[in-house]
Amino acid sequence: MNNTVLQVLLLSLILILCLHPVRGTYQRKVVVVTTINVLADIARQIGGKYVEVHSIVSGVENPHTYSIKPSDKLLLEKADIYVEIGEPLEGFRAQLLSGIDLSDKIIITCLQLPNIIVLPNKNPHIWLNPDNALIIAFAIKNALINVDPIHKEHYEDRYLEFKERISSLKRYIESRTSEIKESNVILVLPAPEPLISCMNNIKVLDTIVKIPGQQPTPHEVASIEELIKKNNVRILVGNALLKVPIAERVAADTGTLLVYFLPLLSVSRGVSDYFSLIRYNVDMIIDAIRYSSKLEEYNGGLSVNDLILIAIAILEAFVIIYLSVRTYVCG
Repeated sequence: MNNTVLQVLLLSLILILCLHPVRGTYQRKVVVVTTINVLADIARQIGGKYVEVHSIVSGVENPHTYSIKPSDKLLLEKADIYVEIGEPLEGFRAQLLSGIDLSDKIIITCLQLPNIIVLPNKNPHIWLNPDNALIIAFAIKNALINVDPIHKEHYEDRYLEFKERISSLKRYIESRTSEIKESNVILVLPAPEPLISCMNNIKVLDTIVKIPGQQPTPHEVASIEELIKKNNVRILVGNALLKVPIAERVAADTGTLLVYFLPLLSVSRGVSDYFSLIRYNVDMIIDAIRYSSKLEEYNGGLSVNDLILIAIAILEAFVIIYLSVRTYVCG
């Protein structure tokens, strides 16, 4: 074989390798598709510049009721790694996976990961517990190394940074919850419970809507209102993605503050990553408890509802006096 033929063959081989890189010497970014934006953020934090991450649910939508679009399936088809929480969170899961060849993809179902912490009531919002976020990050790190071993050190280093930030976040939660005395809360929907279970001094007494979409009976509402009054509950924790009208009625009837928990990232609220999400919710809950406690103390134990009624009575008295004076002057 002459030198010219040999050179042509070598150039052809080099061209083939450039166009079709060998798995393990990854030339393009690893494509990660997640079901919710919190998982996407964790994947970006571990993968850095070597990953391309897409989320099916952006954060504006509710993952329980989201409807799959053709573009979502196209995203999943090009994924190297697919990350989901697992049923029952993603109501769209079966439709998304239908007809997709998953044999060449690494699938991470977070609810099935070893050592993942799931509450007795099987609450699927597991990412709101920082310990679970670390377990998810570990699984994503291993998947990235499996697909792209050449950048193993990069993924390992970023995972260690994430781990340190989780430790700092847990210290922050402990510090903030130490600012309040033991407090009881009522949830409007179950989503906040995995985070609140990590907050010392706060106890969830009950949930108004235990299953999204199933409204409580009048008897159940009455029982919750009685529970609120009996245990001096100061706040109701709602869900920013799903407003429940009955919660406003309960808040008005019992004089409690209704605050809205954020289960997913929301750029419009300045919550763009996992750590800001947890801090946002912790601050919101602690500040609401502190505010309601100081308000009650300042007003001699009167509830917010009592203050509203007093304000209305004062306003009515003012109107009556004003009208009487005006009638006297005009007369």
